[in-house]
Amino acid sequence: MQKLVALCLTILLFAACSKNTSIEVNTGNNNNNGGNTGGNTGGNTGGNTNTNYYIKFSLDGTAKDFEVQPQALMTSALGATVLTFVAGSGAAGGLENINLIINNAPSDNLIGAGTYTQTDILNYLVQGVYNPGSTSEVYAAGAVISSNPSNPLKIVISSIDGKTATGTFSGDFIYVNSTTQTVGPGKKVISGGSFYLPVVKM
Repeated sequence: MQKLVALCLTILLFAACSKNTSIEVNTGNNNNNGGNTGGNTGGNTGGNTNTNYYIKFSLDGTAKDFEVQPQALMTSALGATVLTFVAGSGAAGGLENINLIINNAPSDNLIGAGTYTQTDILNYLVQGVYNPGSTSEVYAAGAVISSNPSNPLKIVISSIDGKTATGTFSGDFIYVNSTTQTVGPGKKVISGGSFYLPVVKM
């Protein structure tokens, strides 16, 4: 179990840090209805600090508004596509951030407008990490962290194209010591989440 958690966190951190990405976006829903937009144009938004873009949510009832480097990063390799919604805040020395990740590796289905949950492991790997500003502990959501959660992470992509992505999210994020790779006890409840992000592509 600890090895699986370590792998999960490694994948999450790698996806969150990736800046060089390519994009393949399906504007239909996640059961593959609708077409692939293909041929997207535009440049890498890089260190975007445009306050028009954001990830907002309530953390245990406290409002959070992340507008530092807000991006929707999409990368494809070896038939797998990973879409990461990421943003940080200016708090805790700039370390506080959130990452929401959808990986189509189990199915190779396209990622587009639709609903994605951490319990739908046959089609997508849905994961998330909230870092409160610590180098040794985070709060994470995903099937590896909890296989039968009472409040699973759910990400709803309302729209996505070659320029922007919008949607909502919610779920329980479980405490993880990233140094010892141990899970729990403790959790953070994220509710009322929303995002409006520039899509990053190369």
